[in-house]
Amino acid sequence: MPARFTAHTSSILLFTLALGLTAPVQAADFMQEYKAYKAAIEKDDTKAALSHARNAYQLGATKYGKNSLNYANLGINLADALISARQAKGTRNAKKHKEAHALYLSALSIYEQEYGAKAAELMSPLLSAADSTKDDKKANELSLRALKIAEASNDPLMLAQTQIQAFVRLVNTKFYTTKMISHLRDAYEYYVKHSPADSIERLEATFLMANLHAGNKHEDEAEELFFEVIKQFKSLNYSHPYALGSHARLVSLYQEMGEADKATEHCVVIGQMRPWSDSQEQIPLYRSEPHYPTLSGTRGVEGYAIIDFAVNEQGMVVDTKVVSSKGGKSFETATLNAVKNWRYAPKFENGKPVTTRTKVHMNFEM
Repeated sequence: MPARFTAHTSSILLFTLALGLTAPVQAADFMQEYKAYKAAIEKDDTKAALSHARNAYQLGATKYGKNSLNYANLGINLADALISARQAKGTRNAKKHKEAHALYLSALSIYEQEYGAKAAELMSPLLSAADSTKDDKKANELSLRALKIAEASNDPLMLAQTQIQAFVRLVNTKFYTTKMISHLRDAYEYYVKHSPADSIERLEATFLMANLHAGNKHEDEAEELFFEVIKQFKSLNYSHPYALGSHARLVSLYQEMGEADKATEHCVVIGQMRPWSDSQEQIPLYRSEPHYPTLSGTRGVEGYAIIDFAVNEQGMVVDTKVVSSKGGKSFETATLNAVKNWRYAPKFENGKPVTTRTKVHMNFEM
């Protein structure tokens, strides 16, 4: 009997000793992983950042507890790293996408417990959750909730930021309403009044407003704002997607207005800004869709046409040739008539635009 008692006591002591040793080790491991995560972020190493963010998140559960704000913030770090890793690869990994969204929602729940359901602190996980879900209805609900909090905050900058993020998330959904357009206009007006002309937030709002005007066929207003974006990024002396996007939209704008020479200027600029890829089908800056041949449509005939052509130094389509087709000559003719009006960014070699060849595969389906 005493022997059994002694053995039991020994195992308790050993277990206690193990706990005493494990806690400092885990704490040290956590700090090591967290520091490595921050270092990876500074180096813009998305792969390493994701690995260390995940390790820190897992170790943080023991260090802080799964209901703590620290754990919620570690979850947001991991979710951000998942999104960044996906963007760096240029793909939308569904598994990473869902995991990031779940982490944002988990953090949101902890924030709600800590700060309340209407606190300004909820803005980050709310908007991140809206941006990371594929469910547009859910994104709309989260965005509207964020807007309501921002409107009650008496913080005009927070409101403008929220209005822009909500607009961007919902612009291509059925929840894109006149109210969303009003949010964009209000945010743009705020940034024009209160932000420097070259601030990224103001330039984003300007770019979005220019696109809105272009979509509404307000060519003069769109042209002015696109040029404003281009001018400011020139002064900042670096390329940015908004500058590239502004040039691209001006190509479409001028082509629609029948001003091909002006469109050419921006085609050439884009060619200088963006490398040409010989390994893939080039994407036109401006394209008009081919008309479905009437007789083929009446008869229910489907088919395709593959056209090879040259893109000259001005980004214009020349020297078109039919590679192959199916369904009849009418599909070839329809494709040729459309492609001849397309505009591309020319390829640059040794600082000069050159003519190069590419091809397009056009499907005609009922």
